[in-house]
Amino acid sequence: MDPAKGPDAGSAQTAGNRENTEASHSAAEVDEARAEAARLRDRLGVASARLEALLPPEDAAAPGEGAAPGGGVARFDDDDTVNSELRSLLAPAAARVSRLLELAASVANGALTEESATPAARAIAAEQPHRRPR
Repeated sequence: MDPAKGPDAGSAQTAGNRENTEASHSAAEVDEARAEAARLRDRLGVASARLEALLPPEDAAAPGEGAAPGGGVARFDDDDTVNSELRSLLAPAAARVSRLLELAASVANGALTEESATPAARAIAAEQPHRRPR
């Protein structure tokens, strides 16, 4: 009997096709994850830019130390107290968004896998302070 046409030939061919299908399926999943990470990178980039626009430049003096009033976006009141309180609340969020942006960009570029980025993203999310009940 010809080994290529023997009783095990069909099962070997089926196993080979199954491996190829699984490999292409996983490649498709990787491409889909990278595409989603690229979309997330774009959204996080917009959010990061908006948050950074609300925060004073890092080299600016603190309010009361010669800083210009209303150093952030003009939509906020010119009251330095309101701005400084709001900025102190936004600064940690801006830092988390920036770190998530770096993770999403790494996944989108293929430098980091989705599996390794997931625990890192969860760790960043766990740093978010929980709101107290009203």
